[in-house]
Amino acid sequence: MGKLNKLSKRKIQAIVISNDDDEKVWELRDILFEQENIELKAFLDTNSNQWGTYHYHGQNTNIEVVSVGKAITLYHNKTADIFLIYSCRNEYGESYFQNLRQMGINENKIWFLPYHYLCYETKSDKSVLGKLTPYLERSELETVELHVAEHCNLNCKFCSMFCGLVKNPVFLDYDETKRGLLELKKYIQHVKKFRLVGGEPLLNPKLEKFIDLVREIYPYTDIRLISNGILVKDMDETLIQSIVRNHVTFIVTGYQPLMEQHEEIHKFLKSKGIQHSIEPPVIEFQKIYDYRGLGNPEYNFQTCSWKRNCATLYGGKLAPCFPPFVIHYLVEEFSLDIPESGIMNLYESEMSAKKIHLFFDTCFDLCRYCSGQKIFTSWTRLRHGEKMSIEDWSI
Repeated sequence: MGKLNKLSKRKIQAIVISNDDDEKVWELRDILFEQENIELKAFLDTNSNQWGTYHYHGQNTNIEVVSVGKAITLYHNKTADIFLIYSCRNEYGESYFQNLRQMGINENKIWFLPYHYLCYETKSDKSVLGKLTPYLERSELETVELHVAEHCNLNCKFCSMFCGLVKNPVFLDYDETKRGLLELKKYIQHVKKFRLVGGEPLLNPKLEKFIDLVREIYPYTDIRLISNGILVKDMDETLIQSIVRNHVTFIVTGYQPLMEQHEEIHKFLKSKGIQHSIEPPVIEFQKIYDYRGLGNPEYNFQTCSWKRNCATLYGGKLAPCFPPFVIHYLVEEFSLDIPESGIMNLYESEMSAKKIHLFFDTCFDLCRYCSGQKIFTSWTRLRHGEKMSIEDWSI
């Protein structure tokens, strides 16, 4: 517990960041209010409709729900010892942590209460003190992706996964993935979202095994299957039952060749009891790569909207985004000299949750090969037999 132990001899004065309407959040407020070792000084909430006095079971308290500015003032006036961020289904935690650091709050004063306590442990356990960790040591990730198939049956130009450059079917190895997930679990107890992606994931004949595996190792994660929809109605019953049994959300990307079939796909998924959504039409793709490596890696990293939101696992290797694992297709096709970077080996000695988070928070060389620009092009497919050029994949 580090420095928090020194404070535990008296009540810890805490400002709780509370920015989620999930009913479990309100339960947590009550739990924290009942703590013997924690005194709530305020709840920080950006929703101005919440500002005012916190009510406990209908009764007024002397605890305020306050703005960011008021919370910072309370901290600097030494009214509070720590900021407490608790896990929940939305992604506000990481942005608040970064914002607090930028506003001069020492990272050692920002603490974390894990998801499993918030959602799945009983309220009869009144002590949360022993479950608090420094935010940078939290045993949780926002998102992890598994690329269960690297090839695709659509083959779009400017595909960020370079699926059109994958010459033969390439599937994720199940046994390596299982070992990697079990290793990750040693340090990361909860992942908010697991995305099963491709290429086209429905091309993988063992897809249901990967779904069952993720649910077994991470029982509370939100599993999402991202598909172009071409093979939806060809799914066998074993896969369908796995999707339903494991509460997987099936997301159909709105590519133009299937737009006329979207209503049929919707009816099919609904008839099978599969929770799903069909995305709006894809009209354009962003040109995200610059094969020349002329970008400013630090700038690209700091402004990247993907980092932490598409952490990718390949066997026992982990990256903060997917390009480190797929850039080799571009390298091999066009004989480029782009060194590998941005990949962590989970089997390294002295691995820890903090080491993973610090790695994800650090710029790496491959960032210079992202364009860092909002350059878009009309969506189109590679025609069969069409001669490809580097300009089909890079600015």
